[in-house]
Amino acid sequence: AGSVDFALHAPVFAPNSKPAPEGGVLGPEAAAAFAASAGVPVFALGGIDEATLGELARCAPARASLAGVACIGGLWGSASPSGTYDLGAVRDRAASLTEQAASLFQGARA
Repeated sequence: AGSVDFALHAPVFAPNSKPAPEGGVLGPEAAAAFAASAGVPVFALGGIDEATLGELARCAPARASLAGVACIGGLWGSASPSGTYDLGAVRDRAASLTEQAASLFQGARA
């Protein structure tokens, strides 16, 4: 048996890149509880964007126990009417989310 370097806990919020799961979302408190007992760094995944980072910031146990966040849909945002993405805007969102996450989680990387 091998070892793991980190774990993802998902979906913490409703995903931005796909429909919400039938069982619902787990929420910041459940992510915090999982992270506190995991024994490896845990990153929150699912619906991570500027607004949900604020929700994580207001959840002291999540701030204390999560290693950081991982996101997909929160970076891409919405496609243009032609179905394309503005990669400059994606880069800007990535920089903004990284900065916000770093201020929430000590040593975090988004």
